[in-house]
Amino acid sequence: MAVPGGVREPLSQEGCSYIQNRISENLEKIIESDSVKREKITKSMLPYDENVT
Repeated sequence: MAVPGGVREPLSQEGCSYIQNRISENLEKIIESDSVKREKITKSMLPYDENVT
């Protein structure tokens, strides 16, 4: 992506690892909330169980 009025500098190693960390943090949150949603959906699809209080 070009920046007006100059050449964009390549991302520093520090910047790269910061971005990678942010991405993996966000991915973990997404995967976590997705599995919680799946669990709720699966439970709601199961036939009623008398053992559940």
